[in-house]
Amino acid sequence: QTDSMSKLLDILARFKGAHLLVIGDLMLDRFVLGDVERLSPEAPVPVLRVVSEERRLGGAANVVHNIRSLGGQVTACGVIGNDDAGKRILGVLRRIGASTAGVFTDRKFQTIQKSRIIASPHHQQIVRLDRESREPIHSATLKRLREFILDRAARCDGVVISDYGKGSVHAELLAALAAQVSKQKLLCVVDPKKENFSHYRFPTLITPNKSEAAEAAGIDIRDDKSLHAAGAKLVRQWRAQGVLITRGAEGMS
Repeated sequence: QTDSMSKLLDILARFKGAHLLVIGDLMLDRFVLGDVERLSPEAPVPVLRVVSEERRLGGAANVVHNIRSLGGQVTACGVIGNDDAGKRILGVLRRIGASTAGVFTDRKFQTIQKSRIIASPHHQQIVRLDRESREPIHSATLKRLREFILDRAARCDGVVISDYGKGSVHAELLAALAAQVSKQKLLCVVDPKKENFSHYRFPTLITPNKSEAAEAAGIDIRDDKSLHAAGAKLVRQWRAQGVLITRGAEGMS
């Protein structure tokens, strides 16, 4: 254990010199916490007396935050709207020391927000409110994002793709990035989503959860044998150096 801890501390120390690109769907998470003391007389729903409210970076923006927390340098790459939520994301990213050079504003795009209403004392989530665009991101914005990523990727130590299936990560970007990753032997870590299962190629490491791995591989994961079969198939399918399947309470493989 001492040897493992020493290796971990050495990795974390060296991580401070790394510069990563984080590509994906930038979001704002909002948490409204309160106490439920009665039901509404208007409908059979609880009445929440709001005690506190908090906003945090979500989606790919949370990955940026985590990298900065570990001391790494990071450039955020994604799309926001010209709205209060988008401006708040930009402000927080800059405040934590991340570069926002790769964040592009699309005036017709609504910044993705997820609001969670949580009741005490058991910290139970009552409802989640999602705000996001129904229309796809404008092609000109995606082109600017893609050109920025391809220009900067070669000058960074690695690329992290944090895909939530909301449009910032798409087939054309993944194809162009895969070619660059393969040619230049770039470090590339991917958190996948089903919308792009057929488009991921050459990741250093890709991290589906158990149900995503089963769907992507077309294998019903019931036990260790089927889990390993799915993992082996995904290594071949995505031409990955490694596939890490997260398994909730069962850990990871």
